[in-house]
Amino acid sequence: MEKLLSSNSKNSIQLPFFVYGTLMQNFRNHNHMFKNFKFLKIQEAVLEYVSLYHFEMGFPGVYESENKGDVVKGELISLDKIEKFMYENLVKNLDYLEGFIEEKKPDYDYLRKVCKVRVIKEDMSSEYIDAWVYFCNLDLNIYPNKKVECGDWKKFMHKERIKNGNDKIIEDDSGPAKYAF
Repeated sequence: MEKLLSSNSKNSIQLPFFVYGTLMQNFRNHNHMFKNFKFLKIQEAVLEYVSLYHFEMGFPGVYESENKGDVVKGELISLDKIEKFMYENLVKNLDYLEGFIEEKKPDYDYLRKVCKVRVIKEDMSSEYIDAWVYFCNLDLNIYPNKKVECGDWKKFMHKERIKNGNDKIIEDDSGPAKYAF
């Protein structure tokens, strides 16, 4: 399904990122990580053979699944016209945020892998693109969690109104709801 690559982005091409939680638009870490990039392209995307869980700590995680019907909806974030050093710095910062420092240490919170992500185009057709994905490495038997059956964390958070952190949804006239957590 996917190929684990080195966390050292100097040796890898500049792949896009598949995000499915707090790094999506209108969630707390999106602006924190991507606000300084002018040429940001965001597309709807789906990751197959994965299950999505929401942790009571206020964030989601994906886990591998044997079932093709298990999918997670998210966003593919591509960065055009970006200097190599800026991309490398972004990967380093995302790795830090996700608790992934070295691929050889399996006890980190997340593992960064390259996966085939299905991108949904404007004409509703789709294509598969290689992208970085952070897979959760937390033990589901230890950390309180709830399976997100719909595979869509944004929809889950809106529907459930689960409170954490700043515990509110900010409504304004500038577009869709902005999630404060």
